[in-house]
Amino acid sequence: MDKEIGILKQKGFFNNFGAAVYNINNKEISEKYEIKAVPSFILYKGGCSFRKQGFMKSDEIENWAYESECGESVESNATVEPILICKDSCPLDGKCYPFGYRKSGKFCSDEGKFIEQLSGESTCENNFECSSNVCVSGKCVSEGFINKIMNWFKKLFGGGEPKEPEPAPTPTPTPTQEPIEKAKDEFISKLENPENVILVNFESLPDKTILQNGDKLTGKEWESLGVIFETPSEEYLKVVGANYPFNTLDKLSLSPGLGPFEDGSVTHDDLNIIFTEPVKAAGLYLLDLGETDERESIAFLDENGNVLYKISPWPKSTFGNPAPGTFISFISEKEGISKIEVKENAGDGDDVAYDNLYFIK
Repeated sequence: MDKEIGILKQKGFFNNFGAAVYNINNKEISEKYEIKAVPSFILYKGGCSFRKQGFMKSDEIENWAYESECGESVESNATVEPILICKDSCPLDGKCYPFGYRKSGKFCSDEGKFIEQLSGESTCENNFECSSNVCVSGKCVSEGFINKIMNWFKKLFGGGEPKEPEPAPTPTPTPTQEPIEKAKDEFISKLENPENVILVNFESLPDKTILQNGDKLTGKEWESLGVIFETPSEEYLKVVGANYPFNTLDKLSLSPGLGPFEDGSVTHDDLNIIFTEPVKAAGLYLLDLGETDERESIAFLDENGNVLYKISPWPKSTFGNPAPGTFISFISEKEGISKIEVKENAGDGDDVAYDNLYFIK
């Protein structure tokens, strides 16, 4: 039979992978024929399958392949599970694998089939025969012994026993983080339509221009949003960044004149926030608060100048970092808020800045 197989190979029945494949190039018969088993021959042709038992010479196989037609007394349109022939390799799942190939705890042996890998101290010739993939002096080395050797080397070179990685520590919020957000969040949650809140954060202008530390302002830059800022006691407004030990909430805050720790609190930081149309609610951060008395206040006024809500002296700081300060807000149940008037005393140990104004029309 080996002689017959050799003849078939010369005629093109076997490809380089050892699978039995035969192509007929006759103009009248263009189908591809596959002979998949020996000595039980299976032929696929024209959507039919044909089976022939027993040994046949090469010319008999060739004639059978050409002459078989659908409708003969053979298995027509039957589903046949072909047996794959792999030359110098092992068949598995419709593929041919080379000798020594390891797969699912088995290896391709020189017997032409997959067999279980050896365990323990079984006799071996090649590494791939062992489940540990290690064959030394004709015997398989167990995985347990290999692990002992690895641990010994780790101890020898100071590695010690492998340890589970320690979980990353949970970030601990600063003592000020919660009250900063809590006061603002409580204010927003009380609004009927919080999605309509307008924010001025002094980081950029309404036209998306990014502000830089020290930029001087007229106070009318946010008029298109419905708010104007005025400084009654200083010549200008400007945005200021961190100036140790003063830190802003984000990158910049608003300061009447010189910023915190630029002038030693010798100036007034009075601020008027004027709404072009009365608003229902407003709130903002006051930064760098220090000692206070009745000369300092913050008042929410209606369009006629009547006081709707006033705090005096300054509220005590509710957070200490990034800057001592608090969040002040007011929701008017009746009259709209037309102005927020802030009065700050000079020479009192603070130099107030303002940040993140929230309001809703």
